[in-house]
Amino acid sequence: MCHLIETTNTQYGKPIFLQHPERRDYCFGQKMFRITADSIKSYYLGRTYDVRWVDGWCILTVQPDPQIVRFEIASAEGNSLGCFLVEQKIACGMHVSPFFWKDKCISPVPDANRPPLYNLLVCFNTIDVLFYDGIEISVRQILIPYDPKLCRIPEYILELSPNRFADSFEAVAKLRDKLTS
Repeated sequence: MCHLIETTNTQYGKPIFLQHPERRDYCFGQKMFRITADSIKSYYLGRTYDVRWVDGWCILTVQPDPQIVRFEIASAEGNSLGCFLVEQKIACGMHVSPFFWKDKCISPVPDANRPPLYNLLVCFNTIDVLFYDGIEISVRQILIPYDPKLCRIPEYILELSPNRFADSFEAVAKLRDKLTS
């Protein structure tokens, strides 16, 4: 049996991920990270990652671990509507946030960079998707560009939030220089 989890509209618009124009199995989204002089970590869990540097990309990999996923299921008893919760542990990895489609425009998540916190442009291969909740995607590996020209990031993506992405590219490039020197 196959189940379908559909995209959920939000106050910001319809969540979307942007496909790479040359590699259709790769998509772009966003993720918040804490970048210090010598590490890149999850901004809220402090989780560290396996890090590799390849051709303009910082590649982060995690071993999927069980996370609690809650399903809110509508129910009725007589004339009364309600719901019940079901909790399951599902293998998840890094959560990637979408862009948003509203009024025929694409916009990023409305979080600004506040060093050491950076909302980074990230790329993932669709084969690495572990779970989708209707808004965010959980993946086992992401690629973070630090050289957008070398990574061939399409201009229309860079123009979505030029200052924020430029700041984050610079922060990731500085980290690379420190860790690979």
